[in-house]
Amino acid sequence: MLNSNRLQCRNAFRLFVVGLFLNVGCLFGQEYGLKILSVKDFSYITEDMRNFDSVWYQCMSKYGHEDVSHYFHFPLHKTSSTHPLTSLNFIDGFDAPLSDAFYFKLVKTQRFNDTLHLYHMDMGWMQMAVYFDVKNLKLIPFEQVDPFHLQKCKYKNLTVYYLDRAVDKKQVEKAYADLVKSVTEMGVKAENFTNREFVVYSANSIADSYRLIGSLEFYNYFDAKGITGGMSDPHNNVILSGVRKPIHTHELIHLVVDFKSNRFVGEGLASLYGGIGAEPYQDKLAIAIGYLKKNNIHSFAELFQEKFFYDTEFNTNRVEYALAALMLEKVRQQFGLVKYQAFIRKCKTNDEMIESLMDLFQMKTEEALFEYLYLK
Repeated sequence: MLNSNRLQCRNAFRLFVVGLFLNVGCLFGQEYGLKILSVKDFSYITEDMRNFDSVWYQCMSKYGHEDVSHYFHFPLHKTSSTHPLTSLNFIDGFDAPLSDAFYFKLVKTQRFNDTLHLYHMDMGWMQMAVYFDVKNLKLIPFEQVDPFHLQKCKYKNLTVYYLDRAVDKKQVEKAYADLVKSVTEMGVKAENFTNREFVVYSANSIADSYRLIGSLEFYNYFDAKGITGGMSDPHNNVILSGVRKPIHTHELIHLVVDFKSNRFVGEGLASLYGGIGAEPYQDKLAIAIGYLKKNNIHSFAELFQEKFFYDTEFNTNRVEYALAALMLEKVRQQFGLVKYQAFIRKCKTNDEMIESLMDLFQMKTEEALFEYLYLK
């Protein structure tokens, strides 16, 4: 699950997609006596598969609502007992049991050794894999087995796993120090980062980082051309990073910020300090301003129209992120850290943000404010 402020538009569309698969599990998951798996042919079914199906069904029935740690083999140290699987924690705003919401079509089974079997399942909008201890009838998260033999860099409370590049610990140390500086500049105690354990799975693309935890996302509906980027799991402080950087500062900012804000400010803070994808937010500004002009946008009310959040160009270029970061940069530069820190804490809603901005910049209309910030 991601921060709810970040996922308002993402969830709306994803839940629409999820809705297409509601009750499909009832139609397909119980074929041939199985409780949740869907298979092409009954001849595929083995006793081990039936056991996995039973345990997976029980886990998915309670996932996100009750303690499911007893379904897992390894001690889930510092892992959420209700949300232990990062792959599933990017689903937000959905209250039905996952066993009822999704069908789990079996794509492939693979024998890792005499004890461990891999079950690769298709949920319709995402594929995921999980290991199963066939002797002890326990689940094992894909990443705990580490079939890719990832390179590991441990620095203080941060552990970064890399798929395809050497670990430069000095770069990690510098990025760590920069993050601590950014956190304190926002008025957040450094301990909110330094006293918590964080794990990053890092690869050259967001799709590759998904694979490190046993997941395949079919299609990024919100950024059709997106390659770089990241996702964060606040239940387990785990980040998937698809950027060639030592750590993924953008996503870490989301997890470390300890006050509520609207989506715009939340993404602005992450983009101001952590960049957008692999680049600083400034690299997206020309495109973002051009988008405003092309679409005749002259106010925040117009910018926040729902139609833009489903627009491929808007999402691919992270227009919202760049504009938000620029706004925060101007507040910080023109009014100093004390007023900047107070401002970002006032913006719990879009209306509160706009009112606070008009008060700071002494603007009489929202259109005049928007013109000053972006179109002047």
